[in-house]
Amino acid sequence: KPDARPPPCAISLMIGMWSLTHTQPALISREARCARYTSRVHAEAVQIDRQHADGWHNLGMALRKLGRRAEAFAALKQALAETENWKRIAPGDQQAWLRRVEIFLSEGQPDMAVAELRRASAKFGGTEEMKGKLVTAYTEAGMSKEAWQLLSSLYDEAESPASKMKWAGSLAELAETEGREEDLISNFGKRARENPTSIAPSLALAEIYRTW
Repeated sequence: KPDARPPPCAISLMIGMWSLTHTQPALISREARCARYTSRVHAEAVQIDRQHADGWHNLGMALRKLGRRAEAFAALKQALAETENWKRIAPGDQQAWLRRVEIFLSEGQPDMAVAELRRASAKFGGTEEMKGKLVTAYTEAGMSKEAWQLLSSLYDEAESPASKMKWAGSLAELAETEGREEDLISNFGKRARENPTSIAPSLALAEIYRTW
């Protein structure tokens, strides 16, 4: 008598379909409720302090999740306007510039983020934090050559082993994205041969392999 029971693979498929049908709507509903609540909280916050750039930015991001694009655009535009006011009121505060960069990146405008960071670097001298943000902006803007050069200089300028390993890991990520793994290994292999008394290149290579 043939076995009428479905094979195990069919059972797994049915369980997966049931889970997708019954749990995904609940997750979407929960996310929508969270987004609505978050948008209300941030809307109330900017009513209390209408000059709060972070509040407008957060409101814009919450509205975007709800699909309210026009309102989201208006909130993010206001966030940029408030960061300009912030820069004017506190011209020495680098965080105002960095907040504008975050807004540009969240809006999918990495070219604007690059321009803002270049102006900030000219004004403040290019801190490590700003250079790290610039690497992100270069990468998102498709400027891989500039990102590679800046990461290499960040590695060279880093003084502590921990910082060097951090930037080596970032180089590894970029190399993997660009298909330049062999170039990176060759580069640090050459560094190790040319400076045999330094452990830094070997630590960097270990971090590169760990990242991959």
